[in-house]
Amino acid sequence: MDKIDNYRKSKCQFEILLYSIFSIMCLVIPTGLNWLKGIILIGVLCVLILKKKLITSFSNIIFVLSLVIISIFFYALGIINNAPGASVTLKVHLLYPIIYFLLYLYMKKIEKPVNIEKILKFSLVVIVLDLFIFILYSYRLFPFYFKFPNNAYGINNENFEVSIKSMGSLIFLIPYYISDIFYKKEYKLKRILFSLILVLIAFFSGRDILWITLIFTIFFLAKDYLSKIKNIKKVLGIFLFIMLLLFFYFYFSGILIEKILMKVGSSERLMQFKVIMLYFLEKPFLGYGSGSVVPGIIRDPKQPWAYEYVYLKYLFDYGILGTAFYMLILFLPIIIGYRYKKYKKELYPLLIGYLMLLVANATNPYFGKLDYLNLYLLIFLKISYCRRRINYERNNTSRGEWDKTLSNNKGNIKTNNSNI
Repeated sequence: MDKIDNYRKSKCQFEILLYSIFSIMCLVIPTGLNWLKGIILIGVLCVLILKKKLITSFSNIIFVLSLVIISIFFYALGIINNAPGASVTLKVHLLYPIIYFLLYLYMKKIEKPVNIEKILKFSLVVIVLDLFIFILYSYRLFPFYFKFPNNAYGINNENFEVSIKSMGSLIFLIPYYISDIFYKKEYKLKRILFSLILVLIAFFSGRDILWITLIFTIFFLAKDYLSKIKNIKKVLGIFLFIMLLLFFYFYFSGILIEKILMKVGSSERLMQFKVIMLYFLEKPFLGYGSGSVVPGIIRDPKQPWAYEYVYLKYLFDYGILGTAFYMLILFLPIIIGYRYKKYKKELYPLLIGYLMLLVANATNPYFGKLDYLNLYLLIFLKISYCRRRINYERNNTSRGEWDKTLSNNKGNIKTNNSNI
C-alpha cells in the first residue's frame, strides 16, 4: 500500500502523454489500429487508477445509472426482437461511454491539464500534410508515401476530388480551427493562409457535408460578430430557425439526398427513409431495440443493422423516448458548455466543431466509433478546466494570475471541483 500511495503522489505526467497520443491517433487514423488504441486507453486508465483516488458526485452516479439502465433495457428489447446488432450497439452506447466517463472522473483532477488545443492543431497539421504528400505521390511528384492502416485513399482525376478516411476528422477540425482564429482574434498571416488551405481542401474533398458545415460555421461566427447591432439578434435568430427547419425538412423528406446531392445510391436512401418511417410509426414510443434490422432494407450484409440515416435509425431502434434520451446526451456538451460565456475563447470553437460533427452524424454514424466519442471527453475536460478556473478565481485571485499561480504551484491547487 505504501508503494501505491507513493506512486499516487508522484509528479509524473506519463498518463497525459499517453492520452495525447491516443487522441491524435483517433483524429489522424480514425477506425484504424483499434487494437493499439485500446491498449493505450486501458494503459491510461490503469495509470490513473494507481495514481488517483476516485471521488465523484451524486449527479455523476445518477447519470451513469441512467445510461446503464436505459442501454440495457434497449439491448434486452433488441434481443427479444432478434436484433443481430444488439451486442455491437451495446458496446457503443454503454462500454465506450463508461470507459470515457471513468477517464473523465480521473483526468479532470490531474494537476496539469491536458493541452487540448495542441492535440487538435497538431492532428490537423498532420492530416493536411498527409493529404498533400498523398496528392504529390499520386502524381509522381514525391518518391514515397506511407499509408496509415485501414485508411481509404482515392483521387477522382476527372473532377480532381481527393479523399482520405481522416476527412471525417476535418468536419470537426476545420470549423474548430476557423472559430479559434475568430474568438481569439489571432488574425496572423500564417493562420489566415492555413485557413484558406483548409477551405480549398473542403472544396476539393468531394464531401458535400464539409461545405454544409463550413457554411454553418461562418453563419455562427457572423451571428456572434453582428450580435451587438440593434435587432440583428432577432433577424439572425429567425434566419437560423428557418435554415434549421429547411435542413430537417430536406433530411427527413429525402430531398436533401434525392433532389439536391444527386449522388449514386440516392434512390436507395430515399427508399430507406420511407421504410424506416413506416416501421417506426408501428412502434413510435420504444422502437424495436438496439441493433434491429429494418425489414426489406439491408445496406451492408456484414452490418445489416447499419443505415445512413442515423437519427432516423435512432427512432426505429429506440422510439421517441429513447431517441430523446440519447439526443440529450449527444447535445449535453453544448448545453453545458454554452453557459461558460466568460471562457468562450477557449470553449466555443470546440462547441462549434462538435455541433458540425453532430450535423454530419445525421448521414454518417461518427458517434458510433470509439475515435469520435473521444471528442466528447475532450470537451468535458475543457469545461472542467474552466470550472476549476472559476472556483479558483472566486476563492483566491483574478483570472489573469491563474496561469502564473498554476505554474508556480506546479498545478497543485486545491479547488472545489465541479459536479459536471
